[in-house]
Amino acid sequence: MKMVFPRITLLFLFFLLTGFEGKVSDDELSKILGSWEFSTPRAGNRYHKGELLFTNQNDRLKGEVRFGDQLILMRNLVYENDKVRAYIMLSGAQIDLYIKFQTDSFVGTVSNPRGYIRVLGVKKQ
Repeated sequence: MKMVFPRITLLFLFFLLTGFEGKVSDDELSKILGSWEFSTPRAGNRYHKGELLFTNQNDRLKGEVRFGDQLILMRNLVYENDKVRAYIMLSGAQIDLYIKFQTDSFVGTVSNPRGYIRVLGVKKQ
């Protein structure tokens, strides 16, 4: 009986840890893949509009933000329940992104040193 309990515990832990991998299904992921135009009316002139780019590389979601010719990689990107959380480094400051996707559009907020700004976007055709 003493040997059975540790084995059952280890087996339970194995199933528990492997069951919560957090992998996003391809169908769910395909909703956001591609290019999205965005605008942040209250941001400065250089950053008031741009593009979000989402790709699937090696079964991992990759996101980038484009302002003109500048391309910035999203860090700590998490996608679940049609929501994206990530951050970018812009001019030495961390900018947090919180985005909720609908069918062909999204709404969300981005942080800046003075608070939060609303961001709106649409899927590029």
